[in-house]
Amino acid sequence: ITVENNVESLNISAAAEDAKAKVSGTGNVVLNVYENRANITVTAENGSQKTYTINITRKDERGSTVPLSGNAELASLEVEGYPLEFSVDTLEYQVDVKNHIPSISVNAKADHSEASVDIDNPGELALGKNEITITVTAENGAEKTYTIIVHRDDSPSEVAMEELEDAIKNSTVKEVIVLQDNGGIIDEDLLQLLKDQEKTLIIRALDEEGRTLYEWVIDGEAIEDLLGVKTLLDFNCDNREKIIEAANFAQGMVLAFDHNEMLPTGTSIRINVGDYYTEGTLINLYYYENLETDAEALSDEELEKLLEAENPFQVKGEYVVDAEGFVTIELEHTSNYFLTRAVLVEEEDLGNTSRGIDANIFVYLSGLQFLAIIGMVVYKYQIRRKQR
Repeated sequence: ITVENNVESLNISAAAEDAKAKVSGTGNVVLNVYENRANITVTAENGSQKTYTINITRKDERGSTVPLSGNAELASLEVEGYPLEFSVDTLEYQVDVKNHIPSISVNAKADHSEASVDIDNPGELALGKNEITITVTAENGAEKTYTIIVHRDDSPSEVAMEELEDAIKNSTVKEVIVLQDNGGIIDEDLLQLLKDQEKTLIIRALDEEGRTLYEWVIDGEAIEDLLGVKTLLDFNCDNREKIIEAANFAQGMVLAFDHNEMLPTGTSIRINVGDYYTEGTLINLYYYENLETDAEALSDEELEKLLEAENPFQVKGEYVVDAEGFVTIELEHTSNYFLTRAVLVEEEDLGNTSRGIDANIFVYLSGLQFLAIIGMVVYKYQIRRKQR
């Protein structure tokens, strides 16, 4: 039976069917809140017994027949985008986020349906340590607090291409690093955003072991013309053997860039040469003019200059290998280049600059090959003059 909270006791009476049997357990029964049990035992003349039980429920002050739950535990805890190994008995967790992540979303569910959950999330994350607390309040008022320590990195973010726009917008540091994808294109919209945000973009290309092969550096503050950049660089292009042969087999690195007629101001490229050259080594960069493929695109003046050329290499500069095994090159446009210690242009063409000279020194293209190329250029030049 169920009684109200103001009923503090009940008087129980009972009579045996057999006049010779005895009844015990009757009388006044004091009631506790919620569950009570009254046992009435009938003992027969021969000593056998039978017990009757009355279950009595006394309501609490709220009128409820069951006690309030003290369950203040979580059933689940999630941080969107980040794995979290939740355990009901683990009260503290740690999450590390990159610099360009301004905030995180936390989801929590109480184990008991009547418990409440309060998430104290500060919103925008400060650099370094941040605390997010999740307080679970049980039905009976008991509390349990879970804490997530979020560390926001203060160094440049390294992101995939699809994350780049958000990274440029949200980074608190000047530099943003993006891992080069198969497309290798930084379009005008991204460059405009880079310029507006005054950030520096580093496009990093890695090998299969995660080592940096090369990286472009584009300074958004220096950008004037919004020119899309093709960033792919091939060290084993179709022209490789031809370039090496033209260089008289000098030791060096062929750099076959995707063609950019002009690069944005403030653009440079760092190339890992550590497998070939040691720190402090002075190496030369040469532009390789492919006469067979470039003649059509040249102006008359450029064609005339080519007719006087003695080799297809043009000096672009000399660079010193840094402590990390890289050389940093600034270019106005990209095509095919050759990086070597060897001198591929005669000394008088280099001005007063002293250069380290490799054992292999280029003088001229092989006779027949060069004559055939020059012949083709002359032929095209003469046709142009006749067309005029």
